[in-house]
Amino acid sequence: MHNNPPMITRLLLARHGQTQASLDGVFSGSLEVPLTDVGHEQARRLAERLRTEQIDALYCSPQLRALQTATPIAATLGLELRQREELREMHFGAWEGHLKTDLQKEYTSEMALWETGSWLTFCPDGETQQEVILRGTRCLRELLAYHEGQTILIVAHRTLIRLLVGHMLDMGLASSRALEAQTASITEMRIVGEKTQLIHLNDTRHLV
Repeated sequence: MHNNPPMITRLLLARHGQTQASLDGVFSGSLEVPLTDVGHEQARRLAERLRTEQIDALYCSPQLRALQTATPIAATLGLELRQREELREMHFGAWEGHLKTDLQKEYTSEMALWETGSWLTFCPDGETQQEVILRGTRCLRELLAYHEGQTILIVAHRTLIRLLVGHMLDMGLASSRALEAQTASITEMRIVGEKTQLIHLNDTRHLV
């Protein structure tokens, strides 16, 4: 009796398009910020890039910038847009709405931990990196089980994507700090059983 080989599940992680906050280097986190005109154009190009992909399901953070990015994709691909609370950006607490450069003066030690990716990173009144990974991986496990052997597209946020990709690749928090997800970029992963492979990281060819 032969065992069937495990099915390959493709996971595409797209970051939302440009916002004024992402342009200025402001921690937006749980704040609701819209896409800029450039961000809307990035979303359109992202949708065109994905037109040739055989995508089976589209999931999205419920935050405005992610929804504004995912909506043209859903229209272009003819997919239902499903929102998941677990895909929200990390809540940065007291840091939200502030420039990184200003925070480095007021929260010097906390920001130093953040920049190195330390597991001790603490955003006053916000989430820890570990909490973001926990809620994100719970959602991913559910989606991967439900869509096994299919291609899933998730439209979400920079820190969430970085933390999830690092966790799936068994990277420590400090190592995963080096991972990047620019606005409207695509990161592709393939999951076969318990094995995870990174195919593309921070792919922005469609924006050139």
